[in-house]
Amino acid sequence: MDDAPKFAADAIVTQQARSKTAELQRLAEDEIDVARAVLAGSCERSLAQRNAILAFSVRVVSVAVLYFRQIVLARRMGRFE
Repeated sequence: MDDAPKFAADAIVTQQARSKTAELQRLAEDEIDVARAVLAGSCERSLAQRNAILAFSVRVVSVAVLYFRQIVLARRMGRFE
């Protein structure tokens, strides 16, 4: 099959999509580099950022546990008036 666009507008849209994809890929690579620097760094700033990430992760996990525990308890209790 021929992947060439049939109309000029299709070619423009295809080019724009490729451009956006490349831009998003570059942004993702930059963010991955920042994450690696935070996780592998040995300076005080990297240590503080790792501690902040850990504290935030603990809070997110605890909220998830509480939410699912609430669901389980609600299902166990059933309808109570």
